[in-house]
Amino acid sequence: DNFKNEYKYTTSKIYLEPKNSIVNTVILNIGNKNNIKEGDLVLGINKNVIGRVVNVSDTKAKVLLLSDVNSNIPARTVNTGEKFILSGTNSNFLEISHYNSKNPEITDGDLVLTSGDSDIIPDGIPIGKIKKENGKIKVIMNENANTVFNVLIITKIE
Repeated sequence: DNFKNEYKYTTSKIYLEPKNSIVNTVILNIGNKNNIKEGDLVLGINKNVIGRVVNVSDTKAKVLLLSDVNSNIPARTVNTGEKFILSGTNSNFLEISHYNSKNPEITDGDLVLTSGDSDIIPDGIPIGKIKKENGKIKVIMNENANTVFNVLIITKIE
């Protein structure tokens, strides 16, 4: 399995949850000294994506949660392999902000994973599932970051 050779896992506790309603971020109690890098993927306890590292000091890392309106992540569906960009909505669901194909084939209940379409993010990490409602398509996240206390950070081995 190639994944284990290219990436390493580091665990951390959520050190601080800033009570700022504008930006959905958390602070981890590890940083540069633990080889944490900007762009690293952050998973919740059930190994679902909850965010990405956006800022790192020696001993702390700031994570922008997927739910934040400034968050974007390349993703794909399991059944059809449809690729798109997911964006945060400051709520418990994500929106599809850009499709890779002209006539996307999206089915209700389909699982959504990372697509690996970036240098840092591996392919196939669970994010959530498709929910079609009133003609709109959203992605309901598998894991609620507000209930997570311990996280897993995935770092690409250079």
